[in-house]
Amino acid sequence: MRYRILAGLFALWFIGVMQLTAQDVLRFDQQVIDAGTMTEDDAPRTYTFVARNVSGRVQEIARLQTTCGCTKSSMSQTRLQPGDSCRIALTFTPNGYPGTIDTRAFVYLKDAGKDSVMRIGLRGMVLPSADTWYRYKYKMGDLRLKQSKVIFDEVKAGMHPE
Repeated sequence: MRYRILAGLFALWFIGVMQLTAQDVLRFDQQVIDAGTMTEDDAPRTYTFVARNVSGRVQEIARLQTTCGCTKSSMSQTRLQPGDSCRIALTFTPNGYPGTIDTRAFVYLKDAGKDSVMRIGLRGMVLPSADTWYRYKYKMGDLRLKQSKVIFDEVKAGMHPE
C-alpha cells in the first residue's frame, strides 16, 4: 500500500515536470515557416523566428543544430534576460536540393541538458534547375557525365554483374 502511494506521488511529480515545456521557457512567434516555392537557381533565402524568454529567469541558448546541410542557422544573442527576445535566422540554400523542403533546427539551452527544448523549421518546395544539364558538369564528346572519368572493366560473355 505504501509503495502504491509513493508510486502515485512520483507519477504526479513526473507528470508535472513533463508539463514544463519549451513554451514555459522560450516562446516563439511561429514554429514553422512556409518557405513557398523556389527553384534550385534561386539565391539562398533567410527566414527569421523570434524567441522570447517567458521563464522568469535568465536563459542561455547553448546551440542551434540544423537537420540538413542546406540550412545554416544564426542567432542575434545567446543570453536572454526574463522578457528578452532574440532572433533566430535560418538560411536555406536551394541549389542542389530539389523536392520538398522539410528542414528543422533544434534549439538547445545551456541548463536543459542534452535534449533540445524546441524545434523550428521550414516547409516548402524546390523546383529543379532550368538548366537541363546542371547535374552533368563534364563533357566527353556528346556525352554528359557527373564524373570526370569513366572506368570500363573487363567484360566476358556470360558474366553476370556482381
